[in-house]
Amino acid sequence: MKKLLTNLIFFSILFQLFFIVPAAAQAVNLKDAFGKPLEESAGLMGYDTKNQGSLESVAGSIISAFLSILGVIFIGFIIYAGYTWLTSRGEADKVNTAKSILRTSIIGLIIILAAYAISIFVLSQLGGETLTGVTGQ
Repeated sequence: MKKLLTNLIFFSILFQLFFIVPAAAQAVNLKDAFGKPLEESAGLMGYDTKNQGSLESVAGSIISAFLSILGVIFIGFIIYAGYTWLTSRGEADKVNTAKSILRTSIIGLIIILAAYAISIFVLSQLGGETLTGVTGQ
């Protein structure tokens, strides 16, 4: 298994050295090397590639990423609370701890959803077309 992993890393480095690095070296800048394929891929995935530089689009991207990470953390807390409750074996202290974690996680989710709704509203009023990838419009 270790030899397989070593070979995989070795051949991936060789691939990068022989195919990716020369393509980037021949370009004038990185946008020439990787810009067009990345823009095409982003367009196919439904992202807006035209409003990249505006303040509203950058703020919208940062806020969306931050709130998405908070949503993942919420899911982690819910799983942890469920696991704690399942492994409590009827002990009242552990059950109360799990209920407390679950309660505070749901309150946190409500706050996250409210913040997400407020940020979408404010940024849509500021920029109009900046949140097309976020809202799905």
